Amino acid sequence: MSYIRLVNVTKQFGDVTAVNNLNLEIGKGECFSMLGPSGCGKTTTLRMVAGFEDLSDGEVWVGDRLLSSPKKHYYTPPENRNFGMVFQAFAVWPHMSVYENVAFPLRLRKLPKSEIDQRTRDALIATNLLKSAEDSPANLSGGGKQRVALARALAINPDVMLLDEPLSSLDPHLREEMRFEIKDLQRKYGFSIIYVTHDQSEAMALSDRILVMKLGVMQQIDTPLNVYNNPSNKFVFSFIGVSSFTDVTWQGNQAFIKG
Repeated sequence: MSYIRLVNVTKQFGDVTAVNNLNLEIGKGECFSMLGPSGCGKTTTLRMVAGFEDLSDGEVWVGDRLLSSPKKHYYTPPENRNFGMVFQAFAVWPHMSVYENVAFPLRLRKLPKSEIDQRTRDALIATNLLKSAEDSPANLSGGGKQRVALARALAINPDVMLLDEPLSSLDPHLREEMRFEIKDLQRKYGFSIIYVTHDQSEAMALSDRILVMKLGVMQQIDTPLNVYNNPSNKFVFSFIGVSSFTDVTWQGNQAFIKG
């Protein structure tokens, strides 16, 4: 059953159409990746779901809640969407301890002190950061900083987790380790994930389904295995894995290699 719905979503920047009439449905508890080269519209789509970008047209829904609709003059601000967001740049505050970084969004919501402490500690335990609670994020590795960002997003008990190339600045070993940690957290907490990446191996390892985009247009939505084995067009075939092409001519129902 669909949980997140994008209906005819379009985003224009002047004469440039960054996202063109995108329709997709994402299930509750699903890990859904948006994959494509730089400039294909995947991050713009994520930012529209988060509420950081206005839609030029279309609607965004979560469950039975309408979040954005230009035609209906309706817009829910990001802070009222209950989404966790993890950015490519870790976006942790160096003047706060690890504990205070994770507790900060809960303090903004003016929750009771005991609840803030419990949620913060639960998030730190889930991300293996409890021993570093009083440390400065500056003393942590890149993977540690990304765990702080994940813990901060987890602490609010999000309905949806939005991840914008969160592992691209990590070294290959840490990147692989963090992939499995993100997947484990999703299984434990049951939230939906929308994961933006240009890394095919990340998308294949993490995703229940993948959306492949090119120049703001959907090329294919399918399971990782089907995207790999049954690409919908030449672009998808060339973008996923290692591909090669041979020029042929058609005669009847047969293909002949040129020359």
